[in-house]
Amino acid sequence: MQQKETYMRGNRILLGAVSIILFIAGLTNYCNVVFTGMYARRKEFDVMKSIGMTDKQMKLMLFGEASYYFMCVVGLLFTVGMAALVGVKIYMENKLSYFTFRWPILIIAGIMLSLLVVNVMVTHFVVGFCGEEKDSHLTYILDEIRKMGVFPETEEMDKLLPWSKDLPDEVRTKYKK
Repeated sequence: MQQKETYMRGNRILLGAVSIILFIAGLTNYCNVVFTGMYARRKEFDVMKSIGMTDKQMKLMLFGEASYYFMCVVGLLFTVGMAALVGVKIYMENKLSYFTFRWPILIIAGIMLSLLVVNVMVTHFVVGFCGEEKDSHLTYILDEIRKMGVFPETEEMDKLLPWSKDLPDEVRTKYKK
């Protein structure tokens, strides 16, 4: 009996360590995907801001996307994860006659809460990251067009052409001669 308890304790430690490693790997992967995705979409965000999207709307959009990721993970947890858990339960009951199974409700709730907190923190950080840069030529042009009103004059629009001398130096197109 002592040997079986030692075997169970060893398995519990081993599976707990594997679970922690997988959680950290998944967290790292999630952060990498979110940061690189937002970095790649910076110009898209600049364009949306220049045509009138507010920071509050940007934050709401990104939290909506993050909520979608969260719901997908929770859905997988309650389908594939629970099926795997039932498989482990059946296997352990066949191996050990005295094995009793309890649903890990508190652990699942803790995992969901930690995923939600990570999701909110990463999204909040990304919103701050995406709002910093606003220096592209297209963003400048869209901002200026929005300021001109609904029907701008041709002369005003000519000031926004890439070769115009009225453009600020940081957005002017550089041609090699």
